[in-house]
Amino acid sequence: MSVTSLKHVALTVPDPAVGRDFYQAFGLEAQERGDKVAMRCFGRDQDQIVMLEGPEKRLHHYAFTATEEGVASVVERLKARGIDFFTEAPEGADNGGIWFKDFEGMWVNVVDMAPAEPVSYEDLPEPNVGRYRRVDVPAWRSAPKEPRPRRLGHSLMFTSSVPDAQEFYGDVLGLRLSDRIMVQPPGAPAPFPVVAFMNVGAGDHHVFGFVQSDRRAFHHASFEVSGIDEMAIGKDKLESAGAKMCFGLGRHALGSNLFHYTRDPWGSWVEYFADIDQITPAWQATDWDETEAPVAMWGPPQPEEFFQNHEAAPKG
Repeated sequence: MSVTSLKHVALTVPDPAVGRDFYQAFGLEAQERGDKVAMRCFGRDQDQIVMLEGPEKRLHHYAFTATEEGVASVVERLKARGIDFFTEAPEGADNGGIWFKDFEGMWVNVVDMAPAEPVSYEDLPEPNVGRYRRVDVPAWRSAPKEPRPRRLGHSLMFTSSVPDAQEFYGDVLGLRLSDRIMVQPPGAPAPFPVVAFMNVGAGDHHVFGFVQSDRRAFHHASFEVSGIDEMAIGKDKLESAGAKMCFGLGRHALGSNLFHYTRDPWGSWVEYFADIDQITPAWQATDWDETEAPVAMWGPPQPEEFFQNHEAAPKG
């Protein structure tokens, strides 16, 4: 493997202050740096969502962490593909690591650093699941009172070609396929992948992934929380702040995680997740028909907008 984790996602937005207010209601804290706003998990020294000022909301770049050897491996793969890489960041982004463009012209950053330690949930009460562990202790007294995500777990992006994205990021970054969702349009000779989930070799079922569209764009970022209570509290906070559409509470098929999504101010999504499948290098990827592995095993109806790409087409 080359990369070790997803570091952050960066967007250009017309007004970073609008994004700051939204993500603060979601449970993140803001660091304003010049004309950009970086959102972080409370108590965690790592940018998770970076918003740069621009005329339209667009996906600007993804950043990943790696070891020194991992960065060197990425460089070798870029050279083998004839792709230029740079040590100076594109305009508006922070310097560090190497920068290059993927097969659709999006910037990608790989940095030699270890991920910051996630916030601990050890002080929260354990659930009475499997056996009764909470005795003479009222859970509601110490349950979360505010949404406090502990880390950015994964992100999905729209792409013009799921197979090409899987091949590029698998080869260059060393990401491994976890699972895919397949559909067979009428008249098509064979099923076609419309969603692909990728992992870093061990840990969460997926840290990155792709959704079929006609162009690249940001689909969602997903943050780990302690459980259903924190999801419900976050939902209430977001709705009080004016958020208009959500999807959840539910449980995904692929990854098995609990989820709750809310649309951001520009039509994309942000997700709370908990209880995701953990994998090892022994994991075997599988192609699933969409009827076998639906987006939600249970939960409310999926909004029509869930897989709609509201982002303007990239220029140039």
